[in-house]
Amino acid sequence: MLSTETPTPEADVVTQLHALLRRRRFRYRNEVALHAAIASLLDAHQVNYEREVRVPGGRVDFVVGTVAIEVKIKGSSESLSRQLQRYVEAGRFTAIIVATTRPAHHVVADPDRTPPITVVTLGGLGL
Repeated sequence: MLSTETPTPEADVVTQLHALLRRRRFRYRNEVALHAAIASLLDAHQVNYEREVRVPGGRVDFVVGTVAIEVKIKGSSESLSRQLQRYVEAGRFTAIIVATTRPAHHVVADPDRTPPITVVTLGGLGL
């Protein structure tokens, strides 16, 4: 169980979320189905999260404590970078994880910025 209710350093939360997402092989037809599969994974591990959280400039797919998770299966890296910049400017998150099926999205990773942006490539099969 991953808990954000105890004083866990955000880096540990990010590491644990990365591990959960990497271990699972997802089957999905579209991004909506992938969101449902990720929600099921988080539920199975008793992770407290919010879905479709509105922030200025957009809507974050998942929020775990102060960590945002943005799911992407298509789109350009440039578009994703602009979206993430709006999330950074919202000032709500201590870390942002991009969960993607596209290795090209790794260019948006910036673990040295505040908040850090990390990327995890999801395994699985788009149907």
